[in-house]
Order: sequence, then structure tokens, then C-alpha cells
Amino acid sequence: MSNNVDDINILKRALERERKARKEAERILEEKSMELYNANLKLKSLNVDLEEGIQSTKLELIETETRFNDLVYTASDLSLIHI
Repeated sequence: MSNNVDDINILKRALERERKARKEAERILEEKSMELYNANLKLKSLNVDLEEGIQSTKLELIETETRFNDLVYTASDLSLIHI
């Protein structure tokens, strides 16, 4: 009888260790899932900022190119007048 009780106690302790391990694994999974979610939110935000920066730079480049073309066109007109 004592052997059966000992076996039952051993199994109960093993079961309790497994339950604790599972709970800890679930806690870690939840924590890491939240970290991953937050990292994805940050990446999306950074991507939006980057896209806005690219668009802004693109517009500045277009404006600079337009001013340059206007300057070249004006310089060409002026050189024709002085010839």
C-alpha cells in the first residue's frame, strides 16, 4: 500500500511541475507575443515616417529640378539676346 501512495505522490508532484512549467511557458509566450506586436507597431510607424520622408525629398527634388530647368531656359534666352 505504501508503494502505491508513494507512486501517487510522485505522480502528483510530476503533474504539478508540468502544470507550473506549462503556465510559465504560457506566460513567456504571452510576453513575447506582446513584444512582437509592439515591435510590429513600431516598424509600421517607422515605415510611414520613412515613406513621408521619401515623398518630401522627392517633392524637393522635383522643385529643384524645375528651378534648374527654368534657370537654364532663362540663361539660354539671355544668351540668344546678347548674340
